[in-house]
Amino acid sequence: MSTFLQAMTNGVLIGGVYALVAVGLTLIFGVMNTVNFAQGEFLMLGMFTTLMLAETARVDPYVFLVLVAVAFFVFGFLLEKYLIHRTIDRGHETQILLTLGLSVLFKSLALVIWGPNFRSAVVSYRLKSLYVGGVLISYPRLLSFGVAVVVMLALWFFLNRTELGRAMRASAVNRKSAALMGINPDLMYGLAFGIGIMLAAVGGVSLVPFYYVFPDVGAFFGTIAFVVVVLGGLGDILGAVVGALLIGVVEALTAQYVALDLSHLGVFLAFILVLLFRPQGLIRGKGWA
Repeated sequence: MSTFLQAMTNGVLIGGVYALVAVGLTLIFGVMNTVNFAQGEFLMLGMFTTLMLAETARVDPYVFLVLVAVAFFVFGFLLEKYLIHRTIDRGHETQILLTLGLSVLFKSLALVIWGPNFRSAVVSYRLKSLYVGGVLISYPRLLSFGVAVVVMLALWFFLNRTELGRAMRASAVNRKSAALMGINPDLMYGLAFGIGIMLAAVGGVSLVPFYYVFPDVGAFFGTIAFVVVVLGGLGDILGAVVGALLIGVVEALTAQYVALDLSHLGVFLAFILVLLFRPQGLIRGKGWA
């Protein structure tokens, strides 16, 4: 029983990071109807940026959480305004090719700047754990999950309790009606893309204390994010959160009871089952409520 609880706990904790990346991806799709295939690479850039700043200043990576979040929000906003926005009315094929191109570009730049080697941050609590009810809870993973919870709550408050957030939700539900009500769709697009990129970068910051940093790290988390988004229902934020936690738990249980090398097998098996029996997603239509 303790082994099962341990696996469940590990799955939920890593599911928080999956949720950050996936919610950013689903927010972009929900508002802009654009699929961002470079989402994982923004997480990778957030990790490298945080690691570089932490190593230079010799302080904890979390010190730069707000700075990295703001920087990537601005980067995402400007990227949407001057590049992504040009593809809004050109179909998904153009958007996919552009974001795939950005993915390759960012990965190549990371290889040139930081090299292909695995790197990690030096933090005093990297191997520390809390012992609760017979379960070991990794301290850095717990911090990462805590960051995810706080960010998700802040996003919920923004979307549901601010005029700007409600305008973004209105744009996601019906762009034309929102525009007729005086909402600037171009601004909503920029904000959605900026917030989506910021969430991926924040996920990267929270990974740095316990996860290796390397140029291909974004490919894995980007793939998981797409699985989560489909599981939760395209454009559904609540579904993305539930899907992320589910994927984290399935991955951890598969690693524990099947084989560590086959942990992704359970993830994609769950993905196939959901596509077969509930293709509309787990909680379709409730994520913007």
